[in-house]
Amino acid sequence: MATENTKHDPHEEHVMDHNYDGIQELDNPPPRWIMALFYITIAFSIIYGAYYFWLKQGDHQDAEYARKLEKLPDGKTMSLDEVVKEYGLTI
Repeated sequence: MATENTKHDPHEEHVMDHNYDGIQELDNPPPRWIMALFYITIAFSIIYGAYYFWLKQGDHQDAEYARKLEKLPDGKTMSLDEVVKEYGLTI
């Protein structure tokens, strides 16, 4: 009969075909904000890799340290307190 009252379950369209021990797995997509964050991290990693490794624009940590040591007078070292003052850091 065309007037039969059938209930439509919205979860039926997301149910996967397999069934283990009576447990049905739903195939729900992740939230949009998680996917946006995922794509942003991929874009950031590509830009970071290009800047530091492929294009060789940025200094690696050891090169940056050597450059800062060259600015110091010969034989002088900086204490932690001096570094904090010079760069305006807080501990």
